[in-house]
Amino acid sequence: MIFVLLAMCHLAQAQDVLLSQSYNNTQTIAPSFAGMFNGSKVTLAYRNQWTSVSRGKTYSTFSASADYFVDRYNSAFGAIFLGDVQGGGLVRAYEGAFQYNYRVQINKKLFFRPGVQVKFISKSIDPDKLVFSENIAADGKIISNSTYNYLEKDSYKKVDVDVSAMLYNKYFWTTVNLDHLVRNNVSFLGGSEKIPMRLSLAAGGNWIYKEKGNWRNPSAEMLTFAMLAQHQGKYNQLDLGVTWTKNPMQFGIWYRNFFVPTATKTSNDALILVVGLGGETFKVAYSYDISLSGLSDTSGGSHELTLNFYIKKKEKSPIYFFCH
Repeated sequence: MIFVLLAMCHLAQAQDVLLSQSYNNTQTIAPSFAGMFNGSKVTLAYRNQWTSVSRGKTYSTFSASADYFVDRYNSAFGAIFLGDVQGGGLVRAYEGAFQYNYRVQINKKLFFRPGVQVKFISKSIDPDKLVFSENIAADGKIISNSTYNYLEKDSYKKVDVDVSAMLYNKYFWTTVNLDHLVRNNVSFLGGSEKIPMRLSLAAGGNWIYKEKGNWRNPSAEMLTFAMLAQHQGKYNQLDLGVTWTKNPMQFGIWYRNFFVPTATKTSNDALILVVGLGGETFKVAYSYDISLSGLSDTSGGSHELTLNFYIKKKEKSPIYFFCH
């Protein structure tokens, strides 16, 4: 059973939390996305997956973020909090981060934003929820909690840093983010288990095929094509999607592919359906992940809800808003 514990602890460190509605919660992608709205923005999100297992309490994630752009200093500031609960409370992880980026205007329409994020991480395992072989009776019933703790420690607190860079205008964006620059030891077992760095590439563009006056006019219609590729350790993930927007409506469809280079084939992970509704001051979006993997009969899919609140500035801004 100790080998199961070792595997569980390794998987708990192997990959960061990933959301399906990344582009409705852009501060989770990279610090360069902070302050892309003309004013202040607050985002709240909740995700529940593996809903058919343990009455939907197996894996849940929530996040809250806010950002603001200061024109006078060409600077954006952001803050984000993220919580993740696995195994019905067996593993808990919390992150609080501060973000900053600086806007560089290359020409009249093209901008560049380098960004940095400093985050504080807390992660713990509840030993009382661990079950070992000596706790299992012959008929399969759990008879008691373990009398021996295989963990060297059951929690840790770390500081981490990531950096990013974005090139964008009214119609396209491309962003590179490098996370976990601080190679912290995150092992619960007393050995050396350093979380691998995560490299992300986000890119996309808008096709505004129906426009009256300014492109942000509520009567405008557009298609947004986007992708998010991520590499961390031996894991790779690619999200591809298209979103149709006509205020106040938004509909999107995404495909997620998850693969390991050493594996013989890639994994069709999920098809993601997104529907949103909003206006000038708010937007609410719901998504459902339809599993395409071999676990489709047991996972129950994933639900994600995102709320965006906007406080606009009165003055005009030269920033181009490709997504918010």
